[in-house]
Amino acid sequence: MKRDSKTALTRHAFKDKTIQNVVVKQYKAVCLGRLLKNIFCGSAGRKAWIAGNGLRVYGFNTPLPLALFEKKISGIPVDSFVIMEEVKDSLEMDRYILKNFNNRLETNQCKEENHPTSPPLEGGDEGVVKSVDRTSPDTTQLHHSPREKIKKKRGFINSFAKTLGKMHNHNIFHHDLKTCNIMVKEKDKTFDFTFLDFDKVSFKKEITVRKRVKNLTQINLSTPRLFTLADRFKFLKEYLKQCNIMDEKKDILREVINLSKTEKILYVSLQGDVTEDW
Repeated sequence: MKRDSKTALTRHAFKDKTIQNVVVKQYKAVCLGRLLKNIFCGSAGRKAWIAGNGLRVYGFNTPLPLALFEKKISGIPVDSFVIMEEVKDSLEMDRYILKNFNNRLETNQCKEENHPTSPPLEGGDEGVVKSVDRTSPDTTQLHHSPREKIKKKRGFINSFAKTLGKMHNHNIFHHDLKTCNIMVKEKDKTFDFTFLDFDKVSFKKEITVRKRVKNLTQINLSTPRLFTLADRFKFLKEYLKQCNIMDEKKDILREVINLSKTEKILYVSLQGDVTEDW
């Protein structure tokens, strides 16, 4: 599924009454620094195992951790493996947004026009993909009234804002909180969020303003631009209310804007990575 110099992610069929597939994440000790961390702090796999179970203890969804294996040489962990249940019936948040909140439906008979909340990108950089051209929305939207669409989007925004606020209220911090690391499952007009890459989750340390800004900026920069500025402000307002820090709204908003305006929006569609200008 994924492979780089530090990790490898593979999917395996698993015949069981309750589990159909498992995912194995391998953490490699590729340098002396990583080996030293393994000696004094434990392996990355062990950290992931603890964090995944810790999130579930606090009531947050993660892929169910099933087993931890460590390969050791002279007692020192060199490689570690976390086996977890594959997340079913869910979609990465960036893809979920593209699928469910895109008001335009592509057809072969119609010429592409600019989405009103996601204007076309300027310039002709290679590798840049327009989300309005490359992602097919859910055709069931044809049967939804504008009021229903607005209500669904509002519920989605409020639900995720409350979930993130609850995480921070428990002093839980995800160091790579991008929409591609969050799975969304819709059920009976409610939303469940499952957090991936939980080896990057830390507990107990106070969630400072700086950490809040980091997570909010990560979400802002990985959310497709068809989510308007008004949608983003609604999310921030609901998050601040959940954390009971409305008095810090101006400072947090200013920092998120300053960090976001110098970057491009980057997310993953069904066709690959997409970048958008503000």
